[in-house]
Amino acid sequence: MKRGFLSGNKSLKTSNNSIPAKQAPPPTPATPVPSTLTQRAQSSPSPSSGPGSDDSLRWCFNPPLSNSQDSTATTALYISKTASKHKLPSQLKSQINTAIKGLKNGEPPFTIAKSTEKGLHLTATTDIPHDTLIFMEPPLLVVPSLLVEGTTEEEENRNEEQLAFATQRLQPTVRASVLDLDNVFSGGDGKRLTGTLRTNAYPCVEFPDEQVTYLGLFEIFSRINHSCDPNLLVSFDPTTFLLSTRTNRPVKEGEELTVTYIVTMQKREQRRRELMMKYKFHCECSWCSLPDHLSQKKDDEREAIAKRFLAQWSK
Repeated sequence: MKRGFLSGNKSLKTSNNSIPAKQAPPPTPATPVPSTLTQRAQSSPSPSSGPGSDDSLRWCFNPPLSNSQDSTATTALYISKTASKHKLPSQLKSQINTAIKGLKNGEPPFTIAKSTEKGLHLTATTDIPHDTLIFMEPPLLVVPSLLVEGTTEEEENRNEEQLAFATQRLQPTVRASVLDLDNVFSGGDGKRLTGTLRTNAYPCVEFPDEQVTYLGLFEIFSRINHSCDPNLLVSFDPTTFLLSTRTNRPVKEGEELTVTYIVTMQKREQRRRELMMKYKFHCECSWCSLPDHLSQKKDDEREAIAKRFLAQWSK
């Protein structure tokens, strides 16, 4: 799928402290940012109404911006008043598991590959056991889904202005990462950032004490392609503010690392229709490319699993 970076010459930066396989995500660093996320730039556009009963949304930055014109952040968040009271760890850095058996010291367990059919994607560079942490990373941008779902031209233009405002206040390397991401909705309408988020953002960011899930835009994660039979599971820890990917089965060297973008307990036609509508591609993953009779068998198996799950959940 066309979700990866447009240019493949960006090097991966690993943490100095390698994360051993099967280790739980690290605890929140002891020293949080000195103030909450409520600090924001004076020139911020007026926030629009957002999730929650009476909260409005506002741009917040981590680390908080100073009064200096040159002050920039690593993460921009368009969040509610309740969420903005949450303290983030002072250091939000990507961490890649370099301690997997078979790797040379300091090597990541994947490489960014490029092909005509798949674009940029992640490929395993060694055999990876089941339930192995691959990487963790913080979001570059955090926004509610309403910011990419404008229903009128005026709303869409206002949302694009909001995103442009925040992107300009990111550190240059972070801003470049955002602007290099693919946009499958590009059509010359000027909605570059809105289309980038619609293409790459993942609904997983949560804050304590708030019943809202925000979209998160991530650098490494945005390079991972979709499969209806993925080999990675995704989770988000609000205490460390890091997204994690972990294998859900053994992965062979040279195998592509994949996640699913949708709920896969659907028939092939339904999955393909949803993926085309949301991400503009026709899925040809290992399950969708099966012969019709085998695809139908897989669909029936998933439908039976879904029914058992719903029956157990409703008890």
